[in-house]
Amino acid sequence: MNKKLLAIAISGALTVPMAAQAVDFKVGGHVNRAILFTDDGNGSDVRHVDNTNSSSRINLKGSEALGVGGMKVGFYVEFEHSGNRSFSHTMKAAGGTAGGTANSTVGLRHSAIWFSGKWGKLWAGHTNNAYNSALSKDFDALFLTGVAFDARNLLVGSTQFRTNVGNGGPASFVTSGTALTRVRDVTSGFHGGRQSNLHYITPKMGPFSAAVSVAENEQWSMRANLDGSFSGAKYGIGGGYFDADNANGFSHWGVNGSVQFSQGTSLKVTYSERDFVAAGRTDADNLYLKLAHSWGNNAVGIDYNQTDDLQAVNDEYTSWGIGFVHSIPGPRVQLFAGYRNHDLDRPGTNVEDIDEFNVGARVQF
Repeated sequence: MNKKLLAIAISGALTVPMAAQAVDFKVGGHVNRAILFTDDGNGSDVRHVDNTNSSSRINLKGSEALGVGGMKVGFYVEFEHSGNRSFSHTMKAAGGTAGGTANSTVGLRHSAIWFSGKWGKLWAGHTNNAYNSALSKDFDALFLTGVAFDARNLLVGSTQFRTNVGNGGPASFVTSGTALTRVRDVTSGFHGGRQSNLHYITPKMGPFSAAVSVAENEQWSMRANLDGSFSGAKYGIGGGYFDADNANGFSHWGVNGSVQFSQGTSLKVTYSERDFVAAGRTDADNLYLKLAHSWGNNAVGIDYNQTDDLQAVNDEYTSWGIGFVHSIPGPRVQLFAGYRNHDLDRPGTNVEDIDEFNVGARVQF
């Protein structure tokens, strides 16, 4: 036998059992596209965007038994692949010039390993910190439309507020000092985010679970959750704290309560706060309320959001929105449509509202 062929055959035989011992994994993700209509009180625009409420992404995840005390090991890797991200959407400039939207983004969302057992689950790598999911408990798919989470700025986050000068005069961009005032600058749900961290989750003890994480720059966070049911209703109560003082000069804390009754009606209330370290800086807070109803493969809801003192002291940002989602379970497709009004009350400045309407679809794989 040819020596080269023999070497290939031997190496192939040796690698087969090694491959059989590798961690089993699967590939998943979705593509989420929307048509976004925006009016800033001075002009309007239509953009074809990637819906950043749940950006297009691809992920790989796998797990395997360790063979020791019932423990398992696994991994999770996820990349965002967004063309024309809605969060980066800006209105077209005067004269019809295109706005400053980023055309494409490829970025790492998660890259982490985990170990689990009767003692709980330990994550290590770039992934959610403990506080990031403290306020996100919900019972419908309305997040695709921007109705479901607090501080929904992901569709028009970079859109800039304009002044209302009246009598047909030229409108200008609203500013705070030398900084432009965008939707993302005046509203936030004050969540935790994703970091390179160690993240420990306790095992469930009845309806109770908790988590704590430690990241770089002496940042840490924690959360506690109660999840259960009563009389046919489902509920989720959560709260937590994120200490980012050393890196960012602020900390976050918040509480959330969500309930869905047996007939499909659900309520959600969230309150969160950003505590600034800077002397004399007023802390910012955020309130979110939602009423929704789900039936069959459909969900409809209306919400209200208010953020105070985020970019500037005495700012009052309010918004309200309405959304509808229809799910097609076979091919795992969601069709959605939504409307949101953004209003900024800033003393001494006459600010125009921003209105947005979106329609689109998410296809999962």
